[in-house]
Amino acid sequence: MPRPIVTKSVSDRFEIGLQYQAPDLEAGETITDVEVTIGPAGLTAEGAPVIDGNMVSQVISGGVIKKNYTVLFKVTTSAGFIYSNPKKESILVKVIF
Repeated sequence: MPRPIVTKSVSDRFEIGLQYQAPDLEAGETITDVEVTIGPAGLTAEGAPVIDGNMVSQVISGGVIKKNYTVLFKVTTSAGFIYSNPKKESILVKVIF
């Protein structure tokens, strides 16, 4: 599954996220923790990331025109599994204007 791509302007402020489902989560397994890292510097994560059932999200803002950013979600589950593969647990954010 290719990672999602989001485009934004420098002035946009909105929430982005990933949804987990089978086979990533087994029946009854829940997301217990999420950490978000953004690189390179310039795009801002506002506040704490949110866990809502099987969805994780983060509000983002800022960035520099014509730069691309990777927003990586490191997810821990109730079964003790940790998902942090940049090809699956990240969103590419392109600042286009």
